[in-house]
Amino acid sequence: MLGPHQLKQITPRTPRHLRYQENMSAVFRAMSAYFSRDNVALPGVALFFKVYSQIEINDIWFFVEFLTKRGQHPQIGAHAAPPKDFHRTDCSDVLYCFEKALALVKCQYTKCGMLYKTAADKGDALAVGFSTYLIDAVSIKLKQLAHYVAHLKVVENDKHAIKEFDRRLPYEIEDLAKSTGAEAVIPSRLMIDCVKRSVKTETALMNPECFDDIKSRRVFNRVI
Repeated sequence: MLGPHQLKQITPRTPRHLRYQENMSAVFRAMSAYFSRDNVALPGVALFFKVYSQIEINDIWFFVEFLTKRGQHPQIGAHAAPPKDFHRTDCSDVLYCFEKALALVKCQYTKCGMLYKTAADKGDALAVGFSTYLIDAVSIKLKQLAHYVAHLKVVENDKHAIKEFDRRLPYEIEDLAKSTGAEAVIPSRLMIDCVKRSVKTETALMNPECFDDIKSRRVFNRVI
């Protein structure tokens, strides 16, 4: 029996939405495990998908809290087993996984839009506010993934560019992880600062002219 604050049109959509987010989290977790392998060795990409998996888990619990406030009984069922291998011969593994992630998030955006439309048509203000939050959160992920996919298409056949992309991902994902409550899975600030210093030092080794003043250049030359 539904309470007066529940809508029959909204209730059937929520279990399917939860299941879809569970599947997304599992796929991102599988991608993270794949790029963590010793024969793939792209830790930055692995961390990226680990953060995205945690974001989906956090959103699931946020969804569950929303449903329980409305007196519903959310069901978190079993999800489909994700693929274990993402190796491709027609394109790079990184590009394939980012394109797949972008497709999943696009579908998620469509589902959130359907939830918003149903809530708006029925005058459910609480569900409208909740679905608006979901749409905003998904929009951020869409923009980020689309940017990375476009970049990876340009450098698809350049292994050095992909390694550089992998190296910069850990601290590019930091802000999104903090804003979504997924910062527990990223390295500490000290480790990220070490990565930044390492990138800066390697850049300087390749081009000492990057130092702005003569004094810094002298110190650098004395060190090496």
